[in-house]
Amino acid sequence: MQYYYKETFDYSLFDFYKDNRETTDQHVNKLVESFKNYGQMQPILCSKEPNGKLMIVDGQNRLLAAKALGTPIKYIVDNKLNSHSVTEINSTQKNFSDLDWIKRYAVQGKEDYVKLLRQIKNYKGTFTTSCICEVYHYLGKGVMSDVKQGSYKIDISKGTKIINLCLKIYSVIENKDFLKRVMIRAITKLLKNKNFDEKILLKNIRLKKLNVWSTQADNYNELILVYNYNLKSKSNKLRKIA
Repeated sequence: MQYYYKETFDYSLFDFYKDNRETTDQHVNKLVESFKNYGQMQPILCSKEPNGKLMIVDGQNRLLAAKALGTPIKYIVDNKLNSHSVTEINSTQKNFSDLDWIKRYAVQGKEDYVKLLRQIKNYKGTFTTSCICEVYHYLGKGVMSDVKQGSYKIDISKGTKIINLCLKIYSVIENKDFLKRVMIRAITKLLKNKNFDEKILLKNIRLKKLNVWSTQADNYNELILVYNYNLKSKSNKLRKIA
């Protein structure tokens, strides 16, 4: 079937699915400049509801750009599309991010994703989205695959323990490289050691410099080196990776 686009100045005809990605001022502003120079090159894609409302499957930023300029919006209606088409279409685009997937499942009411999104917002600007996904994942393996497939399971207790220790150490050394994934993975491994006592580590990083390296193994061994500093009893010391 061949589709022909229509145009309208009536922006109120359109509405967003809850699964649509969030619009951004930066993207809209870029489109405004593009529309000024070249016009709207690509129509928005919609599905028509029984009440006549046109639900946007793809192109919500384009709608806002046209509205900002006061120019007509070009659109195509395909009633074979629905809210599930939003993810299918957008996920084929390069800019469909990990955070988009998380928001997608969160708005569907998946509790693990709602909790994950809350943690991402809590630590925005401190830890990356992928890092938060990893430390709060109940297994810590196959993380982003689980995120995209809708099967992500969160472990709040585990993740909070890792994050809190990272922040305590960071407050002492104030080295932003410490917040990178290779060090956080080393911290995660350290916490699995049943003999680990965070009070000893926090005390010793005030006495001995904690260096940050480029690999997880080197960072783990560095943490062990600092942890063992001045410990008298061999039985209390932790082992490095061979």
